[in-house]
Amino acid sequence: MRPISIRMLPDTATYRPVASFDENGVATFGTDVALTRVRVEAIKKQRNADLGEQSEDKFLLMFDTTNSRPTGQGFTKNDRIVFDSVELTIRQVEKLTDKPSHVHHYEVYLT
Repeated sequence: MRPISIRMLPDTATYRPVASFDENGVATFGTDVALTRVRVEAIKKQRNADLGEQSEDKFLLMFDTTNSRPTGQGFTKNDRIVFDSVELTIRQVEKLTDKPSHVHHYEVYLT
């Protein structure tokens, strides 16, 4: 599968990895990472949580492993993405592969 075209990756965002949580569940963040050549789309995806709560994903971030930067970037549930001055929480990360051991791109669901 060919990489996602750079023309289809017009956005920038900031990745904020959670370093730790205090006893009250308040996050402390590590060093921010500038993400370039990504695509962020507004979506409306309902999901049901384990306890019957409903939540709604607001955005989908697509990160191509060839053209997006920085190379080698990964994503972890509960870390944060800042896009257009809005801080969002990573709810789910999907790795889409084109070969058994090669990730083509990540789809990161944000709430």
